[in-house]
Amino acid sequence: MYSKPEIEKISDEFGKFSSWAIWDFQNEKNTSIIESNLELLHNNYVFIGLNISKEVGIWENFRGGKHDRKIKYAFNSTKDIKGAYMTDLIKSVEVHSIDLLNKIKQGNINIKTQIDTFIRELNLVKVTSKSKFIIFGNIARELYDEYFEKHFPENKVYYLKHYSGRGEDKHWVEEVWKRLNIVELNYETELNKYKNHT
Repeated sequence: MYSKPEIEKISDEFGKFSSWAIWDFQNEKNTSIIESNLELLHNNYVFIGLNISKEVGIWENFRGGKHDRKIKYAFNSTKDIKGAYMTDLIKSVEVHSIDLLNKIKQGNINIKTQIDTFIRELNLVKVTSKSKFIIFGNIARELYDEYFEKHFPENKVYYLKHYSGRGEDKHWVEEVWKRLNIVELNYETELNKYKNHT
């Protein structure tokens, strides 16, 4: 799907805001698993969050955070989704999403620049009209619907509750599987793959 130079270009431009849905069972923070499994990376799905809450290294978004394990449990053994690209709508560091929204409304974050950047990013990832988007959380959904959706009119979108919400990991993961019609996985089986390492 991607050559090494293509991955390097994405990494150079967007690696500090993104990642890929493939995790090392022994160490979820290990990003070397990405470039050692290029054949598993694809554009069939794209995960979309709101923004990073702190600066991270290359491919370190969506891994190692307080609630990131839920995404790992839900998708690291899927047949069709594992290896999907993961990114954020807004390329800005902001701890509180309400502050981010206020900055956009006040013009302190140029939404047109953010849209253009997002479009360029997905072009580099070679997203097509058949690529499916998985969006985390209500605020990302609100922004996507208002500003971004018109640029991707043919892409099917799945809206999911944010993984940082309250509740048990099992409930969130199984709700995600139900929403996406993932029937081949079992939560306890998935959890056991990590128990000796977390």
